[in-house]
Amino acid sequence: MKNAWNKSKFRAFVYSHLLLLLALVVLPLDRYYLYDLLVFSFVTSPLIRLVQHEYFAHSYVRFRNRFVKFLMFSYFSLYSFWKLEDTKNYHIAHHKSWLTEKDTTAREVRQGWFRYLLGLSDPAPMDVKVNERDPDVIFFNGYFYPIKIILLILIYLCFGLTFLIHFVLIQQWMIYVTGRFHDIMFHYKDSAKDQPLTWLIYGNDSWHITHHSDFSSPTWIAYDPQRLYRFLMCSDRS
Repeated sequence: MKNAWNKSKFRAFVYSHLLLLLALVVLPLDRYYLYDLLVFSFVTSPLIRLVQHEYFAHSYVRFRNRFVKFLMFSYFSLYSFWKLEDTKNYHIAHHKSWLTEKDTTAREVRQGWFRYLLGLSDPAPMDVKVNERDPDVIFFNGYFYPIKIILLILIYLCFGLTFLIHFVLIQQWMIYVTGRFHDIMFHYKDSAKDQPLTWLIYGNDSWHITHHSDFSSPTWIAYDPQRLYRFLMCSDRS
């Protein structure tokens, strides 16, 4: 698991930055790059956090029906670099050993933030192993990469290269980079504090320290797109 996860993170760094290079070479510097930031803040980032963090990592919510569930699993597969079960194992281990030597996130970040950005840090051994019995999760884990490739091809055929690069490939790069900086911001030092001013990027996860002190209840702000998506597509898990 250790070597496989390490190689996966390095591949994510290489892949995401190649996508950015492709965009800069192929597409002119125009207004669409501003739209990329808006799409990321109000669509991509809150939806990915909803699926990965609220639904899967912590089981705060359930999707209203199976169609919505398949739609959001497909969306996650398109934009994420890691499978659902992998992210859940990593996140549970992170909470279980918060800021200790066994904290998977803190241990990697403290090997050096530049090394962590490049995906070259060695992950901590994880004692947690979640084996999902949900057949939908098993399906999307088993066919994660074929699903991603098929979706990329379909989007290209339906909407063209400009749409694919701006609203998918660059979004994937932003998911990787902002995720790395989020971890550095909150796990490099034990004295880290919540960062409310970053809510346009991270939404309620700008209150990350609060989340760890009472992770059963996410912190919401007056307007958070993730809150809207949660209301439209999910119900609280009883």
